[in-house]
This record gives sequence, C-alpha cells and structure tokens, in this order.
Amino acid sequence: MLTIKVLGPTRISCDGKLSKKGRALLAILAVLAPRGNPVDRDKLAELLWPYHGRGAARHSLRNCLWEIRKALGSDCDDAIVCTLQSCCLLSPSDVYRFEALAYSGALRDLKEAAALYRGDLLHEFWIQSEIFDEWLTAQRARLHTLAEGVFSNSVNCHRRPASMTFRSMRRDASLASIPWTKKVTDC
Repeated sequence: MLTIKVLGPTRISCDGKLSKKGRALLAILAVLAPRGNPVDRDKLAELLWPYHGRGAARHSLRNCLWEIRKALGSDCDDAIVCTLQSCCLLSPSDVYRFEALAYSGALRDLKEAAALYRGDLLHEFWIQSEIFDEWLTAQRARLHTLAEGVFSNSVNCHRRPASMTFRSMRRDASLASIPWTKKVTDC
C-alpha cells in the first residue's frame, strides 16, 4: 500500500524501493494532481529533468513511472493513473487531507489539519533542478500561509465566546486581514 507524507520530513512508503526521483514524482503528484486531478506529463518532465531536451525528459519520466509501477506492484492501479498526456494520483496524501481540512472551517477539522502539518513541504528534500526548486518554494509558501491560517483560526475559535457571531469577529481588523478567517464557520 502506498503512503505519502510530504508535510515535514518526507515519508513515502510502498512495497518496493523508490529512487529519489520516484519519490519526488509522487510528491509532485500529491500536490498538483491529487485525487484524480490530472497534471500534464510535459510539466512533470520539466520539473524533474529541466536540463534534458523534451524527448529525453519524457523518456526519463516514462522510466520513473515504470519504476513506481514496479515498486507499487498490485497496488499501482489504485494509486496512480497515467495516460499519454497526463498523470494523476489516486492515493490520498497528507497534503491533500491537510488542504481539505484547512478549508473546511470546522474546529475539529482545523485541529486535525494542524496535526497533519508537520513542517514545510518536502522538508530536507533536494533534487538538482532550479525549476523544481522554484516550484517547491512557491508551494511551501502557499502551504505555510494556509497553515498559519489554520493555527490562527484554531486559536481564535477557542478564544471566541460562544455568543460571538462570525460577523462580529470579521469586524476586528486584525482578523479581517487573515484571508483564512473567512472560512471558519463551525467553531
């Protein structure tokens, strides 16, 4: 069974052995193509093999996907789907779950999201690719901002008197400046 945890220290486990590029590809799919949302193969190839020509990069991507299929064995069909043009991940990941819970707004979901956020996306993970580094920096910033909102909203829900309405909370300028407070609906 495939397990993908990419928030904080990277933990990707399956029955077989994966290379660093294989783990990177699964991590990218966990962020860009979760739960059946396809991402273009050319984008994946460019992120992981930017110094190769298009044909060589796509060939490397095919080899990497073969390696992943081999490592996943019989679980492959339940984990990843690829066509000639795109790939998507069917297995859940911590980043997908974190984002779903963070946007839910319910206090119990915010608490679970806070527990899932173990640190930066792909913490201490590096591959030689400037494009991948730029993508990773942008994704880390996006998820970090979302995590700040989760933590802030969790604290605000605990501090808020039960009689205080959400509308009265938004009048507070300090809370109104945090975009994620608009999502808190069920404290």
